[in-house]
Amino acid sequence: MIDRAGRVDISFNAVGIPNAKILGVPLIELDVEQFSLPITAYTRSYFLTARLAARRMVPNKSGVIMRVTALPSRMGSRLNGGYGPAMAAMEAHTRDLSAELAPQGIRVVVCDHTACRRQA
Repeated sequence: MIDRAGRVDISFNAVGIPNAKILGVPLIELDVEQFSLPITAYTRSYFLTARLAARRMVPNKSGVIMRVTALPSRMGSRLNGGYGPAMAAMEAHTRDLSAELAPQGIRVVVCDHTACRRQA
């Protein structure tokens, strides 16, 4: 697809892991694999997608990498397993990417999913 289009101008990344074995379960009852699943899945997906998009955007010195986050990244919440730490890691990665890619004309932005929903 990229070969036909010739370039990437916008990359949008949003991930969801509906898992009854994680959501709704107190942290003290989760095993390490259940806790780590969202952290690994979200951070890996966001990293790989952004890396591929940025590699295509850098030669053009333009582009936008968009991501979706959630409130548990910035405040405590109950029964979310590793979801809050995953979103916090993704937000930190967004700041790092922004610092690295801004000088090359690439914006990296994140939108809280509730704010995005209100704007749509």
